[in-house]
Amino acid sequence: MKRIIFFFSIIFFLIPSISKSNPADSLMTLINSVVKNVNERAKPIDLIHSEAAINIKTRTMDQDGFIEIKMKRPDDFWFRIWGKFAFISKDAFIAHFDRKNFIYFNNLDDKVIEGPSTDRNIGFIIRVECSFDDMMNVLSGAPRISLTKKDTLSWSQDDTYYILTTKNVKIKRYWIKKTDSSVDKIAYLSRKTLSAFLLFEFDNYTTTGGGYYAKQIKITKGTTKLTYKFTSVSLNNSNLNFNVDFPSGVKRVKW
Repeated sequence: MKRIIFFFSIIFFLIPSISKSNPADSLMTLINSVVKNVNERAKPIDLIHSEAAINIKTRTMDQDGFIEIKMKRPDDFWFRIWGKFAFISKDAFIAHFDRKNFIYFNNLDDKVIEGPSTDRNIGFIIRVECSFDDMMNVLSGAPRISLTKKDTLSWSQDDTYYILTTKNVKIKRYWIKKTDSSVDKIAYLSRKTLSAFLLFEFDNYTTTGGGYYAKQIKITKGTTKLTYKFTSVSLNNSNLNFNVDFPSGVKRVKW
């Protein structure tokens, strides 16, 4: 696991004032309308097969690589990572996650890891502890917002953005552009300081198939920043293959 790619992030202090908690019915109507518009934008971006160029910057490295992504909403994503990183060779890491379980092949260590698709396990494998839905948001470039009855909501706005904060097991904040309902940023916030310890940024949105996706995604955590830019995106692929192929003699680990 030590050689697994450090897949993302920088601390951001982005703390707008919050106008309301537990919104009144009229405000809740607005929130639901905005969230519905966001999700309608993302809905056509599905059955994805894409490739992207990656750049990873830390205090000690600045290297390039590549990622291939396959995704079927709402329950499956697959990726393959390779490139010039000092600790990565061709086809270094391949994984498939569904909502229940994942399988991950670390080609460098000849090891296969299998287990449940919890936020914690996503964090161990991808080095970004976030929800399954947010990992799909990041890999697709087409973020959606999922609200539950257990969420406590806060709402504010400025000249450019609606700013929605959800508090449950985790605290997350969304910056939604007023002009076109695009999500420009998603942040995971510290409970103590409400500062962002994990930030996803979505840039350069493009229109395709009636939907919208960001052509560039930035992920920052601590002193690590990962940027990837899509070089090709194909939608509505009905025959996506999520297999993770590996040699028969590799070590298999169950989590």
